[in-house]
Amino acid sequence: MKTVTINLFSFEELDQEAQEKAINDHAEFLLEVDEEEHTKEEVVENILLNEYLFFEDGELAHTVQYTGRHPKAGKLEFHFHNKVIELN
Repeated sequence: MKTVTINLFSFEELDQEAQEKAINDHAEFLLEVDEEEHTKEEVVENILLNEYLFFEDGELAHTVQYTGRHPKAGKLEFHFHNKVIELN
């Protein structure tokens, strides 16, 4: 068995090129969801408010933050290749 480390980054930790990818991808997602154009500042604000995590290249990491009355409230999970990894 091999052990692999996967690094996840907050938006602010990404380099400029990766941030642009994250912004463009998220702007496309927002357009699909509400069919409304958003400014770059609005897209960045949405990314920051949701505390999304990314791979080094700006690709969105599949994470779930449970809140409210959910039985897992307060937990953050990373979903990767049918595996669920608790991050906190």
